[in-house]
Amino acid sequence: MSRHRASRYCGPAPPLSALPKPEDVVRSTIGQVLHEGCGRVIKLVELAGGQKVVVKYGVEVYKGEGEVMRLLRRQTNIPIPEVYHIVAYNDGVFLYLEYIPGENLADVLLRLKAHDPRRHALCAKLVPILDELHSMVAPPGTPIGNYASFPEWSHTRLNALTLVPPRTLPPFSALTTSLDLINWIKSEFLARPNGTDSSWACCIEPGLDVNATVVLSHGDLHPWNVLVRDGEIVALLDWERAGWYPLWVDADVCAGNHMSMKDKKLKRVSLDLGGSVLGWPKMGEGHFRWVHVLRKFAQ
Repeated sequence: MSRHRASRYCGPAPPLSALPKPEDVVRSTIGQVLHEGCGRVIKLVELAGGQKVVVKYGVEVYKGEGEVMRLLRRQTNIPIPEVYHIVAYNDGVFLYLEYIPGENLADVLLRLKAHDPRRHALCAKLVPILDELHSMVAPPGTPIGNYASFPEWSHTRLNALTLVPPRTLPPFSALTTSLDLINWIKSEFLARPNGTDSSWACCIEPGLDVNATVVLSHGDLHPWNVLVRDGEIVALLDWERAGWYPLWVDADVCAGNHMSMKDKKLKRVSLDLGGSVLGWPKMGEGHFRWVHVLRKFAQ
């Protein structure tokens, strides 16, 4: 059932004629740069009538990100910016998005003391959001990988799995179950100079569920992609790695990011999210050790 929602903060969507053209957006005098790097630029642009829009563009921006956001706004209550327009221009894509005021969850948590109960309470509000996201089960035969990806976009195909830089990608339709994906990861692991059957069996295989359901996943879950305002989660951002993955991907990839952090304060913030939402303490860090080991061997 469609649950399309109007923009919550900016009123009605602006007419397409009011949006700046891509060639105007790239001009340095247009808009405020919020982020730039890795083939992406995010700008905050004010339209003639005063309404603000976010434009995300670059050679590493893909229309699939806008399409999955539109799907989720139609079929769920997950807080996501409205996608006003998707434009292909030169070698990249321009996403024109609703501007939602707020600050990222990491900054909010860093201001609170370590044992402030509000830390857990705020992170726990993500639980029903992720439950709803993961309730979207892939139709049988759906290839695992980025949403709305295509075979020629092989470098974005398994974008959420930054665990193993692939030497070879399997045929596009070959990975449709958790077992398929795990067998491919194993083949990649064993192809590495230090990858052995014994290290796979003791350090990696125990953390992987071959029977996990393939669901719609965010693919890059961390506190910097969660937008907060007045003590509420108002948006989940950055869906470029979203796609169909086994149920464990969001938790395990997030855990891998956490274990690779060096800054103690940032690590504490990451643990807040993992403890409140993903159940890390209950499972124990050993459950997620495979992510760290796999990344180390892939270097």
